[in-house]
Amino acid sequence: MTTTSRYYDITYKQRVVNYYMQHQPNISFGRVATIFNLKGGESTVRRWYNQRHSLDTKPRSGRPSILSIEEINTHIKKKIVEKNRLSEPIHYTQLLPMVKHVTNKHLSLRTLRRYGKEKCGIKMKRTIKRTENECNIIHIILFLYKMHIVIFYHILILSFFLLFLVVTSEYCDRVAKFRRWCQKISTNKLLYLDETAVRISESERTTLVAPGEKQFVVVEENTSYAARYDMIAVCNNKQVLPPIVYSPEDRIRLKVHGITTKMIVDYVEEYLHRYVSSLDLYPLFLIIDQSSTHSREKLLEAFHSHGCEEIADVLFMPTKSAKRLSPLDNGIFAYWKNKVRQNEKITKNNIISIMTKEWENIPPNILHSAYKHCSLIPRSDVYKDCTNPHVHIH
Repeated sequence: MTTTSRYYDITYKQRVVNYYMQHQPNISFGRVATIFNLKGGESTVRRWYNQRHSLDTKPRSGRPSILSIEEINTHIKKKIVEKNRLSEPIHYTQLLPMVKHVTNKHLSLRTLRRYGKEKCGIKMKRTIKRTENECNIIHIILFLYKMHIVIFYHILILSFFLLFLVVTSEYCDRVAKFRRWCQKISTNKLLYLDETAVRISESERTTLVAPGEKQFVVVEENTSYAARYDMIAVCNNKQVLPPIVYSPEDRIRLKVHGITTKMIVDYVEEYLHRYVSSLDLYPLFLIIDQSSTHSREKLLEAFHSHGCEEIADVLFMPTKSAKRLSPLDNGIFAYWKNKVRQNEKITKNNIISIMTKEWENIPPNILHSAYKHCSLIPRSDVYKDCTNPHVHIH
């Protein structure tokens, strides 16, 4: 560091302080500042002299480690390697309770992540689905080829939305009008109905991977044609209603390829009307998107013909607004699917029970958060997700 620089390194400061101390008592702070041409003058040399002990660099040990190297390797790295070799997903949230119990030491999730990353070289990677037969033979070239196709497919979809999904001021007004109406009604009385699906190939999206290991996860099927299980679900702001799940065998028996209007009406007539009546709320409003499988007249008739007069009306959301107005599409389905993936290996024998169990175990705070995200709670901003507020006049 030169003497003309505004900032000085520790070595230069030590040199100035040592010069002053060597010529004591025959030199002053101001004289030293003049000799070394310091812009701060006497006050700068005095400050450096008072801080002379902190200028002596000493080796520091840093904060003590809660876990020893042996404990880190045994309870963190070894467990992750075992899961990697079994082709099972693993996360720090699963490791933390076990490490606390075995070591009888208190440490945070953040500390556990730091030990895994810095001490063991653990990385979080996206999982690769493999069947049990494929785990022994890995087709790297074929896999990379498929990955390029998937990336191109997603870029194509993104380009489509950027080109054709233009949000206009009139669209924002329609969404805002619907939100204002919803905010006048108690959110307990707003029932949302929609369909979703889970494939037999569902698994954790990410997993921890130790150095030298692979991020494989064993599934029953790993193709895009894996068996699909459709579910019709309903919820309000505080609770979910029991769903109905259709397996591939059910669709074959009904001679359909997916959810149809008749299947939704049958769900209402056989199950949903009883669940809605048990809520003991009036009036209730069933809200659906403008899918071709949703028929307002048939749904309303199905409820009223079975004595469920609590449903006052069936309402459609504005066109292309489900991602803004449907709580099911704004966190509830995503939370539910994530919980389904966290279960043990999904098979044809347990998938329906897992789907139903995880749906019925969704906590009320997740439902309320999704309703709030859609601005259905009173006093919420109905234009909060306007994409161009400087141009749109609301």
